[in-house]
Amino acid sequence: MSKAPTLSRTYPWITSVNSTDVTFRLMTPDDRDEILDFARSLPSEDLLFLRTDITQEKTVDAWMAYLKSGRTISLAAEIDGRIAGYASIHLNEALWARHVGEMRVLISRDQRGLGLGKRLTNEAFGIAKDLKLRKVTAQMATDQRGARSV
Repeated sequence: MSKAPTLSRTYPWITSVNSTDVTFRLMTPDDRDEILDFARSLPSEDLLFLRTDITQEKTVDAWMAYLKSGRTISLAAEIDGRIAGYASIHLNEALWARHVGEMRVLISRDQRGLGLGKRLTNEAFGIAKDLKLRKVTAQMATDQRGARSV
């Protein structure tokens, strides 16, 4: 991938989730510090299930490089100007797997159970469709009933 893919969806836009205004927007490399703040505000038990340690600068720097190259598309959900969650579609550069994307979704603890994760996930599926992905994978714990139902 050499450049950010073109999407038919437009951002940013604002919607109400459980009577709270939420701004959905595409993330850019300029979000580096906001993502670090978001990640470092999460309880340690939430970080155990992530594929990478997004509290580490080098990990977030790699993520931001993937955003810039188009290898990853990330959607931020902001409440009162702060990231409350995100959904990402990670693309595979291997020729035999370019039709497959991996979805990662994370919501701040105080915003869980309100439907924000479902909205982000549905929007990420829409992005995957725009990218003409034929398969999207995700990993989650068995006790994440809400996530599994999407």
